[in-house]
Amino acid sequence: TFGPHSEVGTAVCRPTQEVGYIVSGRLDLWIDGKLFSLGQGDSFRVRGEPFRWINPHDAPCVCIWVIAPPVY
Repeated sequence: TFGPHSEVGTAVCRPTQEVGYIVSGRLDLWIDGKLFSLGQGDSFRVRGEPFRWINPHDAPCVCIWVIAPPVY
């Protein structure tokens, strides 16, 4: 869950493949410098590119986010 007005300010780049699905709410996601404004039902994939996100909205965003291989 990404809280309202939360963000990761600095781009992250990991040697992973990551996919996500927005269950509810909205999220802005930059992948390799390109902005994607995501909403309920949208999905995304990050393949080792730098990315960052922000939830500039007043409601939380619930997202299923899968990272492979696991880095945590």
